[in-house]
Amino acid sequence: MKKISNYSIRTTIGLVVTIVLILNLGQGMTKGIQTIEKNKRDLSLSSLIPHDPIFITSDSDFEVFPGAGTVEDPYVIEEYSITTTSDEGIYIIDTTKYFTVRNCYVDAISHGIYIRNVADNTATVTNNTCSNNGYNGIELWGSDSSTVANNTCTNNNQYGIFIRSSSNSTVINNTCNNNSGDGIFLDFSDNSSVSSNICNNNDYGIWFSCSDYSTVTNNTCNNNDYGIYLQNSYSSTVSNNTCTNNGRGIYLKLSYSSCVTSNICNNNSYVIYL
Repeated sequence: MKKISNYSIRTTIGLVVTIVLILNLGQGMTKGIQTIEKNKRDLSLSSLIPHDPIFITSDSDFEVFPGAGTVEDPYVIEEYSITTTSDEGIYIIDTTKYFTVRNCYVDAISHGIYIRNVADNTATVTNNTCSNNGYNGIELWGSDSSTVANNTCTNNNQYGIFIRSSSNSTVINNTCNNNSGDGIFLDFSDNSSVSSNICNNNDYGIWFSCSDYSTVTNNTCNNNDYGIYLQNSYSSTVSNNTCTNNGRGIYLKLSYSSCVTSNICNNNSYVIYL
């Protein structure tokens, strides 16, 4: 009988990663985000209003936009076409008011839509197209409980959607294809949910780093170097995703107590790699 080394036993116990093939698991794991309906993403540029870059660095800068600054009636930045040689197309930092950025097209030197240090649960970014930006299509820093939904982020030189230090974020129904870096990257963003996104032809389709207690569900990640990659992201769930034709379909590194279940992984060099 082949003897199993103590090192192998310790490694297996240390990972505490359970791979379970149970159909239909994962319903109810997306924290109610299914209530966000998918909008039309194919913005007609001819119907948008050409606009200079938008810079908001305090609550008072919102006052030129419609809305009352409440959850029920937020400030709305919408239906603008912004192609600029400025670093950012839409730049929002250090605000406390609730706001929505929607139905805009943005192409800038560095970042399409850049949001940093806004109050918890005040930022919604939905149904925008951010393409050909020098760095990232959409970037959020230090903005907990934000929602990024129904956006198209393609052909950006780094990431389609980049979220850092923004726990409890919801990233749903976005298309992030053909970005030179990653489709969607979350870093130090615990308890976040990435659901029902399409991330094809990127370096990493979806990458979580140091983002514990997160869920990655119902996404399609094809033709990437890595389909879904979790690094140092403990107690997370990867379920009901489709990962085909990637170098590695699903890859977990130092992501203890995580669950990988009910995924479809075909034609990858490595199917599930722990």
